[in-house]
Amino acid sequence: MNKKKLSYEEQIQHLKSKGISFDAMSETDALAYLKSNNNFFKLKSYRKLFNKDKNKDRYVHLEFAYLVDLAIIDTRLRRIIVEMALNIEHFTKVALIGRITECPEDDGYKIVKEYLRSLDPTQRKILKGELQKSLNSPYCKDLYSHYEGNMPIWVFTELLSFGSYIYFYLFCAKHFRDKAMKEHAFIMKKVKTIRNAAAHNNCILNCLKSKTNPHDPSVLLVNALKDSGFSRDIRRSKLKNETTEQILSCFYAHKLLVTSSGVNKHMARELNEFKNRLTRGFTYEDNLLIKSTWNLFERVIDSWYPLS
Repeated sequence: MNKKKLSYEEQIQHLKSKGISFDAMSETDALAYLKSNNNFFKLKSYRKLFNKDKNKDRYVHLEFAYLVDLAIIDTRLRRIIVEMALNIEHFTKVALIGRITECPEDDGYKIVKEYLRSLDPTQRKILKGELQKSLNSPYCKDLYSHYEGNMPIWVFTELLSFGSYIYFYLFCAKHFRDKAMKEHAFIMKKVKTIRNAAAHNNCILNCLKSKTNPHDPSVLLVNALKDSGFSRDIRRSKLKNETTEQILSCFYAHKLLVTSSGVNKHMARELNEFKNRLTRGFTYEDNLLIKSTWNLFERVIDSWYPLS
């Protein structure tokens, strides 16, 4: 059965019936916000971060203004993640192409041909279809047309999606017998997943409560958290949440793989501004989940991205 479409006034009343209060932001201001700044369905998703009363009917210590605050913080985080992912993709390509450039046994075409031969027929067909989409792009169609059927690595990597590039990167890691590159590929898969969510403007921080991460975290991330002074209990607890693990993977992968000091200084400024925004509106003293997660982000940023 379809749910009833609610008017803006009915949306306010629905939130009130669930225990959400309008003390920090008035109902009038909330109504204006829903009309102009965010939609009801997206905004109310952050309610999952708060506890309900013993009857499981109404939320406790939940202000409408908290939902607004979390939506703003989430938006800023998504922008940072997309920027970081673009940097990670770019600088790992620079390093990979540089390695091939300095390899006398490879002319830049050989590694691509070997990769294509390693794929089964279905994989090759899927990859060919992905590359052919370049013909629909005013930015890539000439590049694809010129090199179709015989691409050097510097063209091939330009035309691949981030996901396909990571598989190629992993192939190169095995080709070079480079264990570090294999670990980099693993953590980049985490970055790709959170990047995709951020690029599609999906809410991210509304998923912090889950403790059912089906994937193992990167060893690189676990060791980095350990080196930064996080206890075993904190590491275990926070990495059980898939969203938290992927956010931290993105933060650490950028620190690890982006080699430009200028880019890293810029990202340090962005992250420290984000850190300061976390508790600028509210401290969330009544919400241990949010408070502990904010504390985790703050400590990680201080450790990995200090302002010089």
